[in-house]
Amino acid sequence: MNREESLASEVEVLRLQSLKQTKIYKRLYEIGKSLNETMQIPEIYNLTVEFATSELNFEKCIIFEHDDSNGWFKVVQSAGYHKPYEQQILRIINLLLSGEIIEYLRVNGEPLIYTQENPKEQVAKLVKSLFLNEAYFELFGGDVEIPHGVIVVGNGVDSTNSFSKIGIDEMVMLALGNFTTRLSSAVSNILFYQAWNKERKNLQQSVYDQTLLNIRLAKEQKFISTILNNTSAIIAIIDSKGVMTRINSYGEKFTGYTQKEISSEPYFWGKFVPKEIQDKVFSIVENAKLGNIVSRNQNFWISKEGEARIFDWANVLIKNENDEMEYIVTVGMDVTNTIEQQKKLENALAIAENAARVKGEFLANMSHEIRTPMNGILGFIQLFERTTLDAKQKKFVDIMHTSAKTLMGIINDILDVSKFESGNFELDITEVNPFIEFKKVVMIFMTKIKDKEILFDVEIDENISPCVKFDLLRMQQIISNLLSNAIKFTAEHGKIVFSIKMLDKKEDSIHLKISIKDSGIGIPKEKQQHIFEAFTQAAVSTTRMYGGTGLGLTISSRLVSLMGGQLQVESEENVGSDFFFDIVVQTC
Repeated sequence: MNREESLASEVEVLRLQSLKQTKIYKRLYEIGKSLNETMQIPEIYNLTVEFATSELNFEKCIIFEHDDSNGWFKVVQSAGYHKPYEQQILRIINLLLSGEIIEYLRVNGEPLIYTQENPKEQVAKLVKSLFLNEAYFELFGGDVEIPHGVIVVGNGVDSTNSFSKIGIDEMVMLALGNFTTRLSSAVSNILFYQAWNKERKNLQQSVYDQTLLNIRLAKEQKFISTILNNTSAIIAIIDSKGVMTRINSYGEKFTGYTQKEISSEPYFWGKFVPKEIQDKVFSIVENAKLGNIVSRNQNFWISKEGEARIFDWANVLIKNENDEMEYIVTVGMDVTNTIEQQKKLENALAIAENAARVKGEFLANMSHEIRTPMNGILGFIQLFERTTLDAKQKKFVDIMHTSAKTLMGIINDILDVSKFESGNFELDITEVNPFIEFKKVVMIFMTKIKDKEILFDVEIDENISPCVKFDLLRMQQIISNLLSNAIKFTAEHGKIVFSIKMLDKKEDSIHLKISIKDSGIGIPKEKQQHIFEAFTQAAVSTTRMYGGTGLGLTISSRLVSLMGGQLQVESEENVGSDFFFDIVVQTC
């Protein structure tokens, strides 16, 4: 082969490698876009084995999943095992006897690679049992203590040279590591979403049950009112001598005494109340003679047969021309059932509040649990960035770093929401210079603003005190969320105005209005009242086009509320939005 033919052959090889790389990363990009927390984990597994065998061209792929009931790792998905005896072996294989493999992967936090040139004693038996000649092992999902599963990719003893070689093809191995990272994040997100959704449904059921109880209580109260309107309540008249001169038929029926018996002597109606409160009840008449009367009271009435019921009494004093007591009109409503229902309602409310508390604790715990492996991922990415990387590798690492930071931001948002819901959120008030600190926040976004060629104005009232007291970190969080949204939803060459005005000034405090106004896509009128609710955006297409979880405005709104203000919005679709709030802050 002459020099020209050799060069042409090398060019052809490079061209084929480039096409292969393009195909792999195009597929990796498509899979990454398709992953979301609403998918089922078996769908993720199908994508995994298909990508490993069809796109990365490994002969075999096996996925083990942790079984919480017995602690084993069992095979849940595989590819490349076509022979009947291979299928039989896979059904009975588990990693219970190979605990050191999991421990090695968990402690080292990196894949384990087995090849004939570099065999690893820990997995030698397992590799042979899986009919592999070379293999790649990596944990995915779950947490550091209990991983969700293990992925094994490799080639068999009789595999041809057409398959990708473990550890040899750097581009393929890099794509495999990239995909495994996405697999781990996707599975963890799905598990978290499923757990969160279960708790949400339980809470919704509790709220629904409580609502039904409220409806039943309201119907009963309406029923009692109907009884009263139809004189189905005890209505009686007592004169200045304590004689119950009149009582309605309902009263007669309940007490078991006739009108004649009841009015036969003063305070005969003392028979209807427990002895220990008779003096208190009789004092109503004496107080009425002095021009004073207890307008409402609640006590037992006891019938002739011994039935005791609780009545809610309304007493009206009727005076004669000399402004002296003439008689008392008393109306008693039987509230025995209402009180019992109220106790049930209080119990139901306690259960619902406990469910909300449990949900908040669950979100907080899950956020903390997820943050632990995420911090590990970010740490290793940062260490990886310090190594010698070519341009292509650096691009991939940058993408990994950006994705990991984005996910960490989402986790922190969820943790903030859970803190609000559990009532554990507190402000840290410090002395700050608003001119310096607000400008620092603005500088963070200047690159994005310049990239989109947005006209950006900052208007800070010069009369504002140079030293004020507020929670700097949370104020930065509010402004950052609002500025980020304004930039995100404002088209190129648009305009954003960030203004801070002083509405009022006192000796030890100032009243500020903070506003971020943009010329972006705006928010439809019917969506504006829901925009501050958790996981809510103006439309489904907004999330699809611009990204985001819908937590930023929720957190900002609650932070503003903690500071004594209210986050508001004025917006017109296709014209722009103005998010603003005013708060009173102490001066130094």
